[in-house]
Amino acid sequence: MEKYRRFEEMEVWRSARDFIRSIYSVSGNRCFSNHSGLRDLIRRASVNIGSNIGGGFETQSNPILRRYLASARESAIEVRALLYVASDMGCVSERDFRSLISKAESIGRQLTGYINPMDRSRRKRSGRISNC
Repeated sequence: MEKYRRFEEMEVWRSARDFIRSIYSVSGNRCFSNHSGLRDLIRRASVNIGSNIGGGFETQSNPILRRYLASARESAIEVRALLYVASDMGCVSERDFRSLISKAESIGRQLTGYINPMDRSRRKRSGRISNC
């Protein structure tokens, strides 16, 4: 993993920050106001992505950082699932839906790009080398 001094330098955190703004913007419409539980869930899950990236980075411990990044990835998946609900309820336009799904998938791939090398490194240190 690249060396960063601050989590704000990480491209994935900047992507998450942009994604959070997009989620808040889209979820500010009247439909979401009528479904405040859904609005709150999707906003909370999006914020968790950035929060977990920052929180994990600040621990300065790779095993803990890995867990936080995995949690961030799970939150990105949760947002994707909630976007389907929002789309089914007519709260998100098709264009916004596709854009937000694409952003969530991109963030998930970025997070996987940080997590996988940590997993390989951990397996090598423990003596378990896998071809997977």
